Amino acid sequence: DHENAAYLATSLSNIEELEIVQDSLHTNMFFIKVGDTYPQLQHYLEKKNIKFPKKPNKSDTIRLVTHLDVSDTDVQRVIQEIKAFYKAR
Repeated sequence: DHENAAYLATSLSNIEELEIVQDSLHTNMFFIKVGDTYPQLQHYLEKKNIKFPKKPNKSDTIRLVTHLDVSDTDVQRVIQEIKAFYKAR
């Protein structure tokens, strides 16, 4: 779980439009800031059957969590789809 979260955070940190909240990766979760593209990204991922929070919290961050039912393949798919979304923009 912790390894998948760390891998996901590292991979998403390579996407210019995303900001990993520093010091937020302590366990199997971390926070990111998506910015103005959030509604479009959430809709895109929902259409791909990837669960993503409906809206960011008050500080414009979202929490991403991995758990034992999230496989390495699932994490790779999320990374791939988020990269595809931003590449198409």
